[in-house]
Amino acid sequence: MVGVRKVSMAVAVAMGVMAGGGPAAHAQALVPPPVFPVQITATQPGATIVLRGPTGDITCGEHCALELPQSRYKLVVADAHGVLSTQRLVVEMPTSATVTPPDPGMRTIGITVMVVGLVGVVVGGVLLGGILGQKFVETIGQDCAGPCTYEDVSTTRWLVAGGSLAAGLAVGATGFVVLRRNSHAVVEVGPLSLDARF
Repeated sequence: MVGVRKVSMAVAVAMGVMAGGGPAAHAQALVPPPVFPVQITATQPGATIVLRGPTGDITCGEHCALELPQSRYKLVVADAHGVLSTQRLVVEMPTSATVTPPDPGMRTIGITVMVVGLVGVVVGGVLLGGILGQKFVETIGQDCAGPCTYEDVSTTRWLVAGGSLAAGLAVGATGFVVLRRNSHAVVEVGPLSLDARF
């Protein structure tokens, strides 16, 4: 009986603590996030920026000064030719953000270099496959009573095949990096200086 009373009292105390902390925790959850001054500037003349966040879309144009609640935002950037790109912006303090649209010329170069690298990989793969195929056919096609003789593959063929494959992979990877760097807007974020706030 004593054990039951102790358990009941412990449950009652726990419920009282939870009930006492509930409203405070609920009120704390309803506290709005802090608001910070934010300046966003496009580096390319004619570019426009739209900021998407929890409060909806905000059109910035080439430059805007805002008061934003702490949150994650999405920048939608249109360059001077109307080509769209996106990037994320996290606001956790007074923030200055400089936005540079991706370079379409460099994106085209990246695609071209990737295609050239792919061609190199295909050529190297075909040459290497031809050499290995020749060796395989020689191996299964000979029924030797004594030591078998095989046609030697010249060092030049091995070098051309391996070189084409390696060069194609390297060039293709370079093109991919260039394309990746120019697929999204570049955002440079820093603290907003006191002078810029006024």
